[in-house]
Amino acid sequence: MKLSAAYIDQKLFFTFVVLMGLGFVMVFSASSVGSLEIYKDKFHFVKLQLAWSVVGSLVFLFFLVTDYRQLRPYATAGLLLTLTLLLLTYTPLGKTVKGSTRWVSFFGFQIQPAEMAKLAVSLFLADRLARNYRKRDSFKDFLLPNLMIVGVVCLLILKQPNLSSAVIVGCIGFLLLLVTYTNLRHIGMLGLMGIAGIAALIQLQPYRLRRFRAWLNPFDFQYAAGYHLIQSLIALGSGGWLGVGIGQSHQKFLYLPEEHTDFIFSIIGEELGFVGGAIVLSLYVVLLWRGLRTALNSPDLYGMLLALGLIGGIITQVILNISVVIGLAPTTGVTLPFISYGGSSLLFSMASIGIILNISLAGERERLSKSMGKWARRPDEEDEE
Repeated sequence: MKLSAAYIDQKLFFTFVVLMGLGFVMVFSASSVGSLEIYKDKFHFVKLQLAWSVVGSLVFLFFLVTDYRQLRPYATAGLLLTLTLLLLTYTPLGKTVKGSTRWVSFFGFQIQPAEMAKLAVSLFLADRLARNYRKRDSFKDFLLPNLMIVGVVCLLILKQPNLSSAVIVGCIGFLLLLVTYTNLRHIGMLGLMGIAGIAALIQLQPYRLRRFRAWLNPFDFQYAAGYHLIQSLIALGSGGWLGVGIGQSHQKFLYLPEEHTDFIFSIIGEELGFVGGAIVLSLYVVLLWRGLRTALNSPDLYGMLLALGLIGGIITQVILNISVVIGLAPTTGVTLPFISYGGSSLLFSMASIGIILNISLAGERERLSKSMGKWARRPDEEDEE
């Protein structure tokens, strides 16, 4: 049974399109002053975002029309490619920006392997955990090998350094193991070890420790590590309930750093106010709701785990980004999915939504097939049951 476009999860698709549209508006609004100052073109970042969106749309359509089960044979190859790209960041092909080597550059084309890792780990773990589900009570055969795989990916990302992306990948792995592994005591210990590991990583790196102290007392570091947070809070406070209006931000006049990437939600809060920020958060809640619904209605375990991993990665990134912006977490570099400027983030986030929509289509196909089978039975057959 083939399904038409009418059977696509319209709530999920519409939410995705609205977030993308809002992203174009806010990237232009947030970046126009800086783009004009640096590149002499206020549309510089919007043009780049549009180019990435075109590529992302092709990738999105590919995953939308490709049965997600056909991706299983390529899960291992995808993970190996991701590991290779992560290793390439430590070669001359790696590009360093502001002290972090997070990009690989090929002939002028740049990609951020850590963003690809979120997709690759979800695909690989979903396939591996589904295949070995009968061993789900074994620490040696189920938990340990999968934990080691996630650990290797996280360590390569941490080396860049990129703690925020490593945390997101770790959360994807933790979520998928949480819903499959039977020993909750081990899972609880794993969660505590993860928190302790993050605390240790903060202590071991002086710049992370400065950011942590600035997070606790930003005004004691107002011209250093606390500057980002202070300017972000000023932007949010200036917006009030309804905002100062789209394009009217004052913080984008080179006061707020990373205004079109990591701190774009600050500009949203300033220009659209509390109400606008709440609407954006509501859109992500809808995204989470439809992603979880897709997972629960998936026709197989692999689809359920894949949908959970993908939507879990997106929402974890949203929570981390907004927590930083409003001062609930120390400053770290992570984009707001579908809204912030960022080619790799946008590309792989669009791919994730394409896969989730495909899983949703498969679930609807399964439901309709069962309904058609029930309607096709004779009344006496139903009575025999």
